[in-house]
Amino acid sequence: MIILFVIDNYESQSNGATITTRRFREALMKRGHEVRVLTISSKKENGIYALKERELPLVTGIVHKQDTMFAKADKEIIKNALTGVDICHLMYPFKLSRVTNEIAKEMGIPVITSYHIMPENIVYGAGVRKYSFLFNWLVNSYFKSFYKKTPIIHAPSKMSELSLKKYYPKSKIYTISNGVTDEFFTVKNNPSIDKIRIVSIGRYSKEKGQDVTIKAIGNSIYRDKIELILPGKGKQEKRLRKLAKKYNIDVKFGFMSKLELMETLSSAYLFIHSAEIEIEGMSCLEAIAAGVVPIISDSKKSASNQFSLTANNLFKNRNSKDLTEKIEFWISNPINRNQNALDYRSFIENYRICNSVDKFETMFQENIKKWLYPSH
Repeated sequence: MIILFVIDNYESQSNGATITTRRFREALMKRGHEVRVLTISSKKENGIYALKERELPLVTGIVHKQDTMFAKADKEIIKNALTGVDICHLMYPFKLSRVTNEIAKEMGIPVITSYHIMPENIVYGAGVRKYSFLFNWLVNSYFKSFYKKTPIIHAPSKMSELSLKKYYPKSKIYTISNGVTDEFFTVKNNPSIDKIRIVSIGRYSKEKGQDVTIKAIGNSIYRDKIELILPGKGKQEKRLRKLAKKYNIDVKFGFMSKLELMETLSSAYLFIHSAEIEIEGMSCLEAIAAGVVPIISDSKKSASNQFSLTANNLFKNRNSKDLTEKIEFWISNPINRNQNALDYRSFIENYRICNSVDKFETMFQENIKKWLYPSH
């Protein structure tokens, strides 16, 4: 197959949808498929159709802080990227995807889209949570104007599937995890004995809830024995550093490469996933694959709560007191912690990326066939 992925910011280092797109591209290419990418790019690379950034007053500065950009929808470049393609996969509901969708239809090319971003992601990221009801409605309306024109949708989780079925009951939805790469399954977890190492990975933003984790550790009887590691970057870093200083906890900040993350997880005792909004929660799955026991927010807007195996793998959303209790339970009960890690070993096998790529291939092949032979 010749596949085209359409995503505004393929070069981002911390955006979940971007990382997922890169991984699927690499895996599909290893299986012999030609996989093109239509995206913003500053360098020449085979298979990359480079677009320029679309700068928007007020908006550009905000999205840059979220490690995101919007692409200019250059119709000539879009047509070149689509020429000879068997299927087109749109990753976002923004202008580039909308224009590409229309051109693909004109060129007789089937289109699938992904649901990688929820209205809440935009509302929280823009810092307008105080007016969330109004802005959620506006963003939802914007999304609906896109997804109603793309009736074949990839949902990364059961939660996103249910949300899509509510708003787009006539759409064909494929629920496929973004998948965990094999490297994380090779990590040998051996928790540090000098410090109780707790890891929480994610962009430094309010919806990721690192402040709750800091407060929970700051109020724990084990505070002085804990080292908190927060791999990531983002506009909330200064605020989080100030909070950590206030609670006098040992914390390390900073972006990490995949290899650095794997090394960090190898010595971690616990992984805390405090995000309020999550389409799936890839960092949580990667930590589980590396053998680390998770404690996950039970937020209704986070799909990650589906990964909990016991009550002690969940904590009440944004409740630092409850999180403290769960942290102290696992530290006080190392035998339970080790058994829980073993139980997760069988659970996580279903999330290997090879399984997801199998399902992606089937999804593409089914829809190419339906497009070519609509009566069958």
